[in-house]
Amino acid sequence: MNKALPRKLLIAAALSTFFVVSIISPVSATTKRDAILNFVNGCFRAQDGYYGSLDRTPSSVTTLSSTHAALNIIGILNPPLDADTYDHEYDINIFLTGIANTTTGGYRNSKDGIERVEGTFYALSIARSLGINISSHMNKHAKFLLDSRNPNGGFGSSPETNSSPSIINTYYAMKALDIAGNISQVNKSLVRDYVLSCRKGGTMFAGTSNSTDVSIITTYYAVRLYKDFLTSYPDLDGTYLNMRAFIAGRLGASGGFSDPVVGSEPLLSTTYYAVALCRDIGVSIPGGDELTRQWILGKQDHNGGFVEGEPPIATASVLATSHAVGALFRISSSLAELDVDTPWTLSQIAGAVAAVLILVGIVVLVIVAYYVHKRNRI
Repeated sequence: MNKALPRKLLIAAALSTFFVVSIISPVSATTKRDAILNFVNGCFRAQDGYYGSLDRTPSSVTTLSSTHAALNIIGILNPPLDADTYDHEYDINIFLTGIANTTTGGYRNSKDGIERVEGTFYALSIARSLGINISSHMNKHAKFLLDSRNPNGGFGSSPETNSSPSIINTYYAMKALDIAGNISQVNKSLVRDYVLSCRKGGTMFAGTSNSTDVSIITTYYAVRLYKDFLTSYPDLDGTYLNMRAFIAGRLGASGGFSDPVVGSEPLLSTTYYAVALCRDIGVSIPGGDELTRQWILGKQDHNGGFVEGEPPIATASVLATSHAVGALFRISSSLAELDVDTPWTLSQIAGAVAAVLILVGIVVLVIVAYYVHKRNRI
């Protein structure tokens, strides 16, 4: 008994050491960047696009918006590409073909959706980023976009007569027409007149000319229209500090930003637009870079994705993750904060060690109980 018992315990100890090492090693190697990429890749569907999250229900569908957001994340984080991970040109080409309306030239956001300017922008942008050739239908795509114009210079969501123009749809249409090579067919003076009609109070912009509700989001798109297409007009000169003051008024105590049109709570989406707008107009982020950076990092879920709202009601999504990564990139393009271990790594290691030690304890107790029982029988 005295010789056999130590031998059994030694074997149990050796096995426990092996299990501890095998469990801890892969856990400790997970950086925030790796976790994000694992999350994104987990949302991909073969010969299709990207789901909005890891959740799978009968109603879950792949969408152009999620696919565009996923590719934006991959483009920023720039991982090594291989045939099995992130490199999905063939699959996404099948997806784009399935949701295009080759008669009207518009794209649906999902297979059961309706052709819209927004979806057409996403499709053309995705095709360009992946090198997918869709030139055979480009004239129809351009016609769909041009037919969405309103006489006042703005663009609606589709060529339908009841589609009212908006700042955001105008931006999507202009970007898509630029990709299609048809931007020269747009009267930029009319576009400028429409954009100016949406400015309220001489500083911020509303979503439409008839609205009085100014927004950080719509102001971002208005500024982008100026920077990308209306660069010869000095209409925004002298307004940047007033814009910053408006953004500062939407700063939450922890570092996120809200938008008056969306709601009072800071969100990753509204924070992205606040950060991006500050960078585009050349002003500092209210509250400082570090406050906002830490607020964003605190939104990363244990599955690697970022959460728009508050868990457990809200879950990590591709769109929220795209806004988080985009905002972090606009704060600092080095993204050094993503090259550290995930915040849940230590707790995972501690849990793994505790589980193994409990298992070893049970093994030791069984061995001791066996020999005690054997001795009592003798």
